[in-house]
Amino acid sequence: MALNKFKPFMEKLNTRLSGIFDLFVFVLLGAIDFITLVFGKYLNHKLDFEDFNLMYTGNFLTLLYSATFIFFLIVFWLKDKSEFTKRRSLFLIVWFLGFGFTVFGIYLNQSDSGIDINLLDTPFYKLYTGLFFNIGFAFKAALFSYIFIKIIKPRRFLVLYSILVMLLLYLSVFVYTYKFIESGVTYKLTYSESSPAEVAVILGAAVWKYNKPSTILKLRIDKGLQLYSQGIVKKLQLTGSNAPGELPEADVAFYYLMEKKVNPADIRIESESRSTLDQISYIKNVLIEKSGFQKIVVISDAFHLPRVKELAEFYNLNLDVVKSDLNLAEDSVLYYNFREVVGLINFWMFGVK
Repeated sequence: MALNKFKPFMEKLNTRLSGIFDLFVFVLLGAIDFITLVFGKYLNHKLDFEDFNLMYTGNFLTLLYSATFIFFLIVFWLKDKSEFTKRRSLFLIVWFLGFGFTVFGIYLNQSDSGIDINLLDTPFYKLYTGLFFNIGFAFKAALFSYIFIKIIKPRRFLVLYSILVMLLLYLSVFVYTYKFIESGVTYKLTYSESSPAEVAVILGAAVWKYNKPSTILKLRIDKGLQLYSQGIVKKLQLTGSNAPGELPEADVAFYYLMEKKVNPADIRIESESRSTLDQISYIKNVLIEKSGFQKIVVISDAFHLPRVKELAEFYNLNLDVVKSDLNLAEDSVLYYNFREVVGLINFWMFGVK
């Protein structure tokens, strides 16, 4: 008889403890997701954790998303504990699907090999790696949006509103990144003829038919040649590998400089890199750590340099940058800015190589 008096109390306590445990599990999963995304980037790029900077844009955006997700979970739990518990299986399924794609994306990102073709001037291996990351993020963004809508509790069109919130989330990230790229960077060249840089790194670009430098590559080389001729830099570092049937971009740039009568002893060639990130890694691992260069200038185009600076900051490098004299038509600016936005979002959020 006495036990029967305590039964409602025990059932209520059990329900409450079960709800608290559910919340704890999801908060823990949100924290695990943040740790996996951030430290997966540093592991894949073979960087020490001492290089980790929470205020780096990509890390901060990941933290902001994870913290907001956890906040909405807590608000939802406080608002309707029974509904939260009822939906936990759905939440777990969606979260683990997203997390699974993320982990597989990290695994794919360990390698820079794959089908040797390009799509939209992007290596195919980067596309399918980014695809897995983005599918994983889409699952988690869908869960985020659904929880947000459940807090607001519209009477109708729950799924439709969730989709709209998810699209708004994507659009916000895209617009922010586009504005970031469009704003450019400060081109502050601190070197002169009396205090020259040790080397100017000319980032590779496309090669045209008959192994001729494309306009973009030619103008990058010309800017490096200008700095070299003025005595602002001592040496020129050429970078870039090749597409099938072509000479490496660095070799094409070298032959172009030979036509300009540049001393070959002042030219360095790196013909293995397949991306801007490879070239930033080369600067850190070879030019700085192995060769001991400290005064380095990086040459690229105005639309490209914001992403170059972000990649360099991730690698804990503070590099001087110089833009080429490339002037693009308005439609071309939109195309190249779009490519840079997609590339930078994938790097900020997932560290895609």
